[in-house]
Amino acid sequence: MSGIKKDLVGQVKQMCNEKNIPQPMFLHCIIHQQALCAKYVDICSVLNPVVKMVNLIRSRGLNHRQFRDTLKDTDTESQDLPCNTAVRVRWLSCEKVLSRVFELRKEIDDFLESKGKPQPLLSVEEWVWKLAFAAEIPSHLNFLNLKIQGEKNLVSDQYTHLKCLQI
Repeated sequence: MSGIKKDLVGQVKQMCNEKNIPQPMFLHCIIHQQALCAKYVDICSVLNPVVKMVNLIRSRGLNHRQFRDTLKDTDTESQDLPCNTAVRVRWLSCEKVLSRVFELRKEIDDFLESKGKPQPLLSVEEWVWKLAFAAEIPSHLNFLNLKIQGEKNLVSDQYTHLKCLQI
């Protein structure tokens, strides 16, 4: 069905090229969209340093208490970092950790620097962009997953949710 040369997709592309018309966009099945996204988005370059930072703060009780006190003193909205477990290493389930680290990146940078373990990545603008992207994509995909699940969902409603995500 979706072979590049012989199957339907390949034949449609070939016909479009022969007739000099724009090729249609072929989308993979929605079930596999997340797997394809995970394959092409280099989440490990963001997730591994984030896991190290969170573990530096959460692994010792004293560091964790001092970090929470720092957050209380600075009157930030978030008062703690979520615990990072082995289950959270899957990139779709690490949404809360990534978004919280993005929100608290300045406080985390200051705290780790005061502990003598600076994280230079937190001041690299390109890496912070990757962190923002990595924090945002799982939230959208998780929201979409929740919307398209359920017994009483119509196909037309699911299609509408998919179209809203594309826009």
